[in-house]
Amino acid sequence: MSTEMVWTENKIYQKTPLSDQWIVQDLLDGDMMEKLTGMLQTTPQQSLEMMRKFGILYVFGDDAEFNGQEYYTICNYVDSATFKKILTEFMADFDLSGLLSGLKGTAGQDEAEMADSMDGFEQVLEQLYATMEINYYVDTYINKETLLTDRMIFNMEMKYELDETISPEGAVSFEMAMSGDFELYDFGGEVKIPDVSGAITQEEFLEQMMKKMEITEE
Repeated sequence: MSTEMVWTENKIYQKTPLSDQWIVQDLLDGDMMEKLTGMLQTTPQQSLEMMRKFGILYVFGDDAEFNGQEYYTICNYVDSATFKKILTEFMADFDLSGLLSGLKGTAGQDEAEMADSMDGFEQVLEQLYATMEINYYVDTYINKETLLTDRMIFNMEMKYELDETISPEGAVSFEMAMSGDFELYDFGGEVKIPDVSGAITQEEFLEQMMKKMEITEE
């Protein structure tokens, strides 16, 4: 399953395998978009400096080979305390109330409902910080020929709890394990932006889906 996403100006466009339709989200102000873009464009040197800042452990691993290419390996480990420190600092840079208010039109909520949503979100974050346990391992591979970081593999285990104030039916515990790999390519090539002129909002997309379901039922 593959998805496509385009970030341009202050909009995010996304197309999923479920539909050939581009969906647009106009949620972020210019400052927030700039910060998100900066995070995505972090260089290996900036990443190393960030790791030093937060006390993340990184060591050289065994050299590796992928598709006939040889790589240096850097192994990182992030524990619960370090992850919370990073998350807290990054979240402080974002205007969450502004982000949620941008969702108001799409979600169909009024001001009071949005305020309740914001309060609930902050309560979830508070309990997440208090109960979260995480082990996060990342192996980063640097191509020996190009010296570009073009491959990463990660494994993460996370646990956290939410009490009755969040879940009226009773306290709940979450455990999740995630793993994946990233491959980066076409460095220096021309970026061809797909035609997103026919994009619709999430609300319009849901309305279309509901109409299709009604026709199917008839």
